[in-house]
Amino acid sequence: MAEAVREAVDENDGKRDLAVAVDGSWQKRGFLRRMACGKMEVAGALSIFQRSQSLYNVRYTKYLGDGDSKAFTSIAENKVYGDHCSVEKLECIGHVMKRMGTRLRRLKTKMRGQKLSDGKPLCGRNRLTEAKSTVCKHIMV
Repeated sequence: MAEAVREAVDENDGKRDLAVAVDGSWQKRGFLRRMACGKMEVAGALSIFQRSQSLYNVRYTKYLGDGDSKAFTSIAENKVYGDHCSVEKLECIGHVMKRMGTRLRRLKTKMRGQKLSDGKPLCGRNRLTEAKSTVCKHIMV
């Protein structure tokens, strides 16, 4: 890990404020656990941020994680680097596109059978199709 930190600092022109990607995932399936996965992700991310200065003399000032993560909220609330340094949240483009696609599909389901102000349905020929939903979520992002 120390070597990876050294490389990251070198690539960052010697600056010790780094970006980090956080994603909580299970190492193995099917083992007993004492806390829920969401709590493990929060505890793990908080621990990594809190020990970054003492172990590697770096601060993780940019956080890249999935949009629904509670880990960032915990890091921001705990002010891991004090009042003078805040952590900025970066949005993962893949997660944004996934949420956009989900919301478009949900809207299509909700509006099924209803007419819009022009008297036509939301979906159908020359309207919001699956292909147009895909294009739309790429354009919006």
